[in-house]
Amino acid sequence: AAERVFVSPSAVHTSFEAGRVRITGNPLDAAIEGSGFFEVKTPQGIRYTRSGMFSLDSQRRLVTNLGYPVMGTKGEIKIPPGTVHVNAQGAIDVDGRTVATLKVMDFPFDHMPQKHFEGLFASESAKPAKNPQVQGGHIEESNVNSISEMVKMIQGMRNYESSQKLIQTLDHMAEVSIHDVGRVL
Repeated sequence: AAERVFVSPSAVHTSFEAGRVRITGNPLDAAIEGSGFFEVKTPQGIRYTRSGMFSLDSQRRLVTNLGYPVMGTKGEIKIPPGTVHVNAQGAIDVDGRTVATLKVMDFPFDHMPQKHFEGLFASESAKPAKNPQVQGGHIEESNVNSISEMVKMIQGMRNYESSQKLIQTLDHMAEVSIHDVGRVL
């Protein structure tokens, strides 16, 4: 019977490094420079995200792309009609008047949040960020470099092929030994 061999990952690692910041032109979008997470209210409780792709729902609440309310320092954020601007401290101004401030939370390095459903994170050890830096009208792109990840994948495949060739060579040597060494000349 043929023997089957499977591979399993030894660990899954989440990189919390910042990605590149890209301008979107949407004044409701926000990107955090450096560490920190936006706080979001979901049916499962408070969750955290670095994705700042925000919009307004039918009640003019600031919500994520999944429709969950974004939390401000004083609760849910409602934005009246007018020209919106998010400043570097996360304050949301409408026609020059501050209506709310984005709640930016941070985590101790040894207690980073855990992945949850829908790309959100969960944690019990969140604390308000000391000096959050927010860029309005921008979003943070993925922190994954697809080219380097593709190179790593190809290297892994080549290593696997080399190991496979080595095993085939050792099998052939064992086969030759069994057939030829025992033969009487």
